[in-house]
Amino acid sequence: MPARALAVLGAVVACVAGCSSTGEGNRVPGTSAGPGGGSATGSAGGQPAGSSQPSAAPGPPGASAAPSATRVSVSDGSCPYLGEDFVEATVGQRIASVVVTTTEPPSGPRPQCEFVRADGDVAVSVRTRAVAPGAGLAAALAEVPGGNPANAGEGGSVRVDSAQSRTDLAAWAGTALVVVTLNQASSLEAVEIAKAVLEGL
Repeated sequence: MPARALAVLGAVVACVAGCSSTGEGNRVPGTSAGPGGGSATGSAGGQPAGSSQPSAAPGPPGASAAPSATRVSVSDGSCPYLGEDFVEATVGQRIASVVVTTTEPPSGPRPQCEFVRADGDVAVSVRTRAVAPGAGLAAALAEVPGGNPANAGEGGSVRVDSAQSRTDLAAWAGTALVVVTLNQASSLEAVEIAKAVLEGL
């Protein structure tokens, strides 16, 4: 065969071999040949094989569930820290019923007690709550500002309003604060009730 013909035949053979190897070498790893010579990915949706959809971003650090709602219930019953007989003997009034207001969850204020006469007038109202250590005096003065020193617990404030026949007292012991309201002007009776409550808490 003439030399020119041999050179042309060699060039054709080399071209065919190079094109075949290039088609395999340029394929992206992890893909296979699809119909019409295209490539198909290893998973649906154009995701590379072995990958997963991104998950939702987590909440901010320290995030917690919303606190439960506060519920207040009012009912007739017994005061958990003050007896009805003691109140009657102290204030000299007949008590027909005791209304107890309870706040939930238990971390809220302690029950409030109202000692009610037969005519519907509240003879004695008592409520208590916890205060931070060392904050008792400030809390008592905030409850009953402008009063006189109260000789109950570790101290407090008492204010008597003779014109309105009303006495307000706030006293504390440790981390407990008690607030007493009477329908009469008598600091002595308010002090006795506050002492009894603080001793019973």
